[in-house]
Amino acid sequence: ITAGSYLEQGLNAEWLRYYYAAKLGATMEDIDLNLDDFIARAPRTIRHQGLAVTLDDHEDLACLASPEVMRARAVALIDLARDPDGRQPRSGLVSVIVVPRSTLARPTPSLELLERVRAYLDARRSPLAELALVGPEYVRVDVSVELAAVSLDAAAALEARVLAEL
Repeated sequence: ITAGSYLEQGLNAEWLRYYYAAKLGATMEDIDLNLDDFIARAPRTIRHQGLAVTLDDHEDLACLASPEVMRARAVALIDLARDPDGRQPRSGLVSVIVVPRSTLARPTPSLELLERVRAYLDARRSPLAELALVGPEYVRVDVSVELAAVSLDAAAALEARVLAEL
């Protein structure tokens, strides 16, 4: 995309900076501007204006802190690092669960990534609020499914497809 074609879309040039910041990584690779993805992100950027006030703001900004962050979830009043069961709620505290980009089945953020997210959020949140950063806790989930093929001829193909997807 060229600067001219971007501006012809009627989009704010300042928003593009935030979009690229969210897409850039430590690797040397091209970045494609996906207008659908960009338009989905722009309202969030307008809402938080670079400041972590609400839980949604904390989540959005944690994802902007590094392209290594795949997803973030913010939880109010609970220090998930010290009290993961939430037995002692504390006002003014926000915990952010950081899930890194990874091909692993159970990705866990590195300490370096958590510190990068902390520094980014610290610069954008109230100094009166407390912040706890943690990686995800994985829980085993068992699922039982019953499928019915529409014909006996389709049963073998259905079984093969289901097993392949698992």
